[in-house]
Amino acid sequence: MFRAGERGPPPRLTRGRLVTALLVAAAADVIDVAITAGENLTFGLALVPGEFAAGVLDVVVMAIMCRLLGFHWLFLPTFVLEVVPEVDALPTWLGCVGIVAWQRRRKERKIVPVESPAAPPRLGEPGKLLPPAAGDAPQKGADRG
Repeated sequence: MFRAGERGPPPRLTRGRLVTALLVAAAADVIDVAITAGENLTFGLALVPGEFAAGVLDVVVMAIMCRLLGFHWLFLPTFVLEVVPEVDALPTWLGCVGIVAWQRRRKERKIVPVESPAAPPRLGEPGKLLPPAAGDAPQKGADRG
């Protein structure tokens, strides 16, 4: 179980976790739009309960996202953006989950660069070796005669 102060690797991003995170993010964004529309219809008279409900929703969504995808720094600006009036009507949670999933997939599928093969041996006349090129270091134990 998670304890305060412990930080391990983020959970592996499986298809089930990703689909669940996307569904939660989409539902949260739809509910945020409904709350914002409700505030606009009441002309600000119910501003405090609507903002409180949106704030609680965003705290719950951030906790769920951290549980499903592991903590990511991008959750913090998304959480702050949800507090800004009228900006919370944008699909910020859905975009955030998409970016976090893309970054995690890219990190999990890290491509290891292939090393180039060693330079082919330098050939000269039969029985003679060519002198080393200007950038080649002399080999230890080689005859320098």
